[in-house]
Amino acid sequence: MEFRLDIVHEEAVFSLRLTDAAFRYRREERTFTHAALRPTVAHALVWLSRPGATDVVVDPCCGSGTIVSERLAYPYFQICGGDRDEEAVTAAQENVGINDHVPIQLWDARRLPLDAGHVDKVVTNLPFGRQISADEHIPSLYQDVFMEMKRVLKKKGFVLCLTDADAALHAAAERIGFSCSKEATLSLKGLHPSVYLLRNE
Repeated sequence: MEFRLDIVHEEAVFSLRLTDAAFRYRREERTFTHAALRPTVAHALVWLSRPGATDVVVDPCCGSGTIVSERLAYPYFQICGGDRDEEAVTAAQENVGINDHVPIQLWDARRLPLDAGHVDKVVTNLPFGRQISADEHIPSLYQDVFMEMKRVLKKKGFVLCLTDADAALHAAAERIGFSCSKEATLSLKGLHPSVYLLRNE
């Protein structure tokens, strides 16, 4: 029997494992890079995005492609993923496989090779904490990435993202013109990132 107890301030959450560790990987072999998101968390983000068969979905910071892989469990029109790290892109391509409707590209999230107003939903694990290199400045990075997200999103499109850089996210969202709401706060590997919904209004 395996259990977990999370204590945050005056609140305690007791969890009991019902499945073995292989379940989180759908019993498939997967390649993971540094700071990769767990498939169960990625799937929860996908589910929160209310997947639809006509969706054009982008993960601009896809890392090893966990969110993209989990989105494949639902109908879609197109899914795009990319990252600026070559190792991550190679891992994502291995995890997702060859699919014309799911291209994985080497790109910079601040300059996406996508047409304006093309995307319905952005679902992503934003760089934060240990994922950020020493030469990155999170507030300016988020501002540039959000500006590009706003460009590629359709008028009623939205961003569902995970980060623990709350102040940087709020400042960038306000500056770019996204409405912002916190959907949930998680306990992940000793960190407490939050899921945010940013609407293009």
